[in-house]
Amino acid sequence: MSESSSRGMYRFGPSAYAGALGSPISWLQLGALAGGMYAAYRVFTTSGIVGVPIAVCVVLATCAVSLMPVRGREVIEWAPILALAALRRVLGRTRRVSTSPLEGFRGSSDDPAGPGMGPDVEVPPSLKGIEIIEHVLGRERVGIIKDRHARTYAAVLKVRVASFGLLSSSDQQRRVDAWSTLLTSLCREGTPISRVQWLERTIPSDPDELVRYHLSMRDPQLKRDDDVVRSYESLISDATAATQDHELFLVVQVSVRRAKHLIRRLADTIDEGACLLLTQELQTLADALLACDIQPLGVLKARTLAKHIRLAYDPFQRRALDRMGAFDPAQDGVSALNAWPLAERYAWDHYQTDHAVHATYWVSEWPRREVPVAFLFPLLLQANMQRTISVVMEPIQTSKALQGVEAAIIGNHSSEQMRQAKGFSQTARRAKRSHDLLQRESELAAGYGEFRYSGYVTVSAPTRDELERLCAEMENRALQSRLSVRRLNGLHDVAFRNTLPLAHGLRGAQGAR
Repeated sequence: MSESSSRGMYRFGPSAYAGALGSPISWLQLGALAGGMYAAYRVFTTSGIVGVPIAVCVVLATCAVSLMPVRGREVIEWAPILALAALRRVLGRTRRVSTSPLEGFRGSSDDPAGPGMGPDVEVPPSLKGIEIIEHVLGRERVGIIKDRHARTYAAVLKVRVASFGLLSSSDQQRRVDAWSTLLTSLCREGTPISRVQWLERTIPSDPDELVRYHLSMRDPQLKRDDDVVRSYESLISDATAATQDHELFLVVQVSVRRAKHLIRRLADTIDEGACLLLTQELQTLADALLACDIQPLGVLKARTLAKHIRLAYDPFQRRALDRMGAFDPAQDGVSALNAWPLAERYAWDHYQTDHAVHATYWVSEWPRREVPVAFLFPLLLQANMQRTISVVMEPIQTSKALQGVEAAIIGNHSSEQMRQAKGFSQTARRAKRSHDLLQRESELAAGYGEFRYSGYVTVSAPTRDELERLCAEMENRALQSRLSVRRLNGLHDVAFRNTLPLAHGLRGAQGAR
């Protein structure tokens, strides 16, 4: 995101996607076109004039499959998605039901009344290699998300941002500048942080919270059958049915591949060293957040982290989980072994887990026009639904960012010279690309950091009909926020993990999936 000449207005750069040989065509499309042309050539050389109509049909079919867009994707890009959906249906793997309830508990005959050891709930297939471990931080035991396959460790910091929308433009700008400084520090040379993710989600409000407050603060002289008390309790009942709680999390991830020497220096084992390094980075980040007027509320414990993952899969069970913690604070949250859903169903246009149905969207286009700093307010504050917004960012070290942009400028300059030599005129799109590259170089030279980032939105509902209604509302709010979103049909179970606190959602980097 770049600041425009008008203070307080911002614009986003183009997608970082680069096609084959600098063109908008992907390597897959280019390969399909080349294969089709070769097939047409073979038909023509073996059949002669008789094979001309067949060769022409082959060329037309290849161009249609490679270049024709269908609902935002070319036909050839739909092929692997359709193949996966068909394979699941043929093999009967459109649903998964955990066998954990049938495993039973293990206890000792010496203590038959003891709780025993319960079975693990299987991790969903899209999250194989993920586990929640504990690490001692002072007097607390914090939860760490370990990804064995990607060799990354992540922790979740719950934060609170107060009154941003009520601030003056100058105060909002001051907070944004402080946040920009924090992000720039993550791009320092040798940083062990491989990903940063922020999650903003809404879940049904706890109906008992207002009731408990009312009972504790009510004038004891007022009786339950008093008209004032009945009216207030009725108002509470109506409010809890329509209100929702907003929660904001910051996920920080370190990669063993990126910081192996630092990890080895801190501890003898990878797990211990990575957790120590991660907690050190969290301490530094928490101090920096205070300068941005962002209040850190603490790193999530293992049981609390597992509870939030469980609520992401089934947000409508919040009341039951909160009541367990209210009766016994020691049992607040859920076991790290029970953070996952018991049942899943994979469908083309949704993903069903336990009592909830989900649909995940990808933010395919960020605002290309100038927007104010609060451009996301319609989606963040005006959408009355259960949804999760995730933005995952990968910091790029300044030296690598400068090398990349300089190479892109040289390549773009050479391409323009070649086009001019052959008589091609410069298009507005290519002129915009050249301007954006120079703007990137200017920002890096001025000391700003550079990130790769991607955004996702998951909408959750108790039924499919309700899901479709909420998805239409979310799409409208996204449009008001100047976002273009695409529903990830055929990939909802895989895309859903990008809105979990796992720092997933980018490919081809340290710790990427």
